[in-house]
Amino acid sequence: MSIKTLRKRIALVAVSALGVGLLSVAPASAANLDGSTFNWGSAAATAYTSATAGFCSQNDTTDVLVVRYPSSTTSWKLESADTEDIAATKYAFITASGGSGYFSTATSAEDGNDEAVDKSGDERTLTIGNTATGTALDVPEDMTWVVTGTGTVSFNLYEVVISTGAPTLLETYTLIVGANCDAAAAYSPTYSGSSLRTASTALTASTYDDGDDSAAVSVEYATGIAYLGFWLRDAYGEAVSSTNSFLNVTTSGGCTVSGTTTDLSSTSTSIVVTSGITNKVVKLFAGSSKRNVCNVVATYNGTKVADHTVTFKGDAASVKAVAKDFAIGTSSVGAGFYDVFDDSGARLASFAPTATDLTGTLVGAAISFGASTASSTQGAITIDAVDGVRGTGTFKIRVTKSDGSFVFSDPITMLVSGSAATYTMSLDKATYGPGEIITVTVSAKDSGGRIVPDGTALAASAGALSFTVAGATALSAAPAHTDTSENGNWVYKYTAGTTEGDWAANVGLSGIATDTAKQVTYVIKSKSTAVSNAEVLAAIVKLIASINKQIRALQKSLRR
Repeated sequence: MSIKTLRKRIALVAVSALGVGLLSVAPASAANLDGSTFNWGSAAATAYTSATAGFCSQNDTTDVLVVRYPSSTTSWKLESADTEDIAATKYAFITASGGSGYFSTATSAEDGNDEAVDKSGDERTLTIGNTATGTALDVPEDMTWVVTGTGTVSFNLYEVVISTGAPTLLETYTLIVGANCDAAAAYSPTYSGSSLRTASTALTASTYDDGDDSAAVSVEYATGIAYLGFWLRDAYGEAVSSTNSFLNVTTSGGCTVSGTTTDLSSTSTSIVVTSGITNKVVKLFAGSSKRNVCNVVATYNGTKVADHTVTFKGDAASVKAVAKDFAIGTSSVGAGFYDVFDDSGARLASFAPTATDLTGTLVGAAISFGASTASSTQGAITIDAVDGVRGTGTFKIRVTKSDGSFVFSDPITMLVSGSAATYTMSLDKATYGPGEIITVTVSAKDSGGRIVPDGTALAASAGALSFTVAGATALSAAPAHTDTSENGNWVYKYTAGTTEGDWAANVGLSGIATDTAKQVTYVIKSKSTAVSNAEVLAAIVKLIASINKQIRALQKSLRR
């Protein structure tokens, strides 16, 4: 069920409360009868106006016509401007429920006399077309209802496929007949709504129930504003009146509100709007440099029409580097990311940091920062160090607050190093049991003994890499020349095989001309407690030798 269908069904309660009877409703978006659609009107495609005696209001979105009775006008029409036929395989019927009145015999053909429209005995149902398969017939140009008393009449238009006999509800039209038009001025939530927005655009009939914009519910400090739009309608979908009426918008939690979206000088915690109420847009302001959670409540003539919560993030309170590299080269490289936080620890967006307090090898470096466009993303740090400089250096990230003061990060240490000049290979243990995990680490350093920059490729090409671990298999992907370093290391996992003995791991990086291939040996040995035949035989031999020794000692003692 669509939201608008649900709203129309809720309208049953609203109309009943207004004392005009029970209203049965159906989908608001009009279905068509084989291409023909109907609307309330004095003629084809001509809506009723105040020029027609007894007319109160009409809403073609909700298909509701409100009229007075008694009045000099007693006949009200559902008109169709289409020139379509109903298929020979179908027929239709429209049935009235509630209220007082009947279908008139003045129903006319739209382009000839080949339509078939039959009235029921109680004159509250019209059948359109042949109920048995025949020829295509005209859809009537209009269907006229004669009012005989007050009340609410619901007209359900059905289509029937003759072969199945099953009716399908196409549309419901509503005629509300009252002693006067006063009921239309009352607010109703059925066709009304309000929502938070990031722009001052007014709500419309198609957007009023779209819900709040997420960026207007949690507002970045750099933005600092949100908009609250209203769409206020009565029980029939008509605009509420601004005459002798007021819209009161009140805020709590530290934010303020303005009745105009352009003049920022008249903000307060409570405003009263007396004009343009029906689709008013108000502007909300953070009101503080610290994070605050703001509640906004609006009433129309004392009836609550809106209740929303907005979180305004605070100004920058801290900044720090996250997920950063430690070692970098001298060319422009992505060295990590940064975060800016408000006083509550919420991540902020849209700040433009600068680097300051550069020391050591970072003096003279070009350090730039990418903008964090949303609180769900981090800003990038890029460093272009001075060519030929090697060693450690530090810098801080500085963010400017709205009052012109600064927020600094802690010092961030970076190592500027060169390409690999030496490398090593190591294992985490010397002996492994069958099936154990072997951790193999390749490490590289530049000519000054500093670890190579993070992100350094293992080898220049596939042909420049030789990597084997005999007696074991790679736990995941085998080493590739494109693998990159972290903290000067490339780490791989292998599974020891089941064959016991001495084995070797080898790595060769032919692109590093200043060093040679490396080999590390290891042992695979079972940790089983079972005794082998060789161990049993050795024990027997040892035992016999011990016995023989004791016999000789005894013989020697007896000779004395």
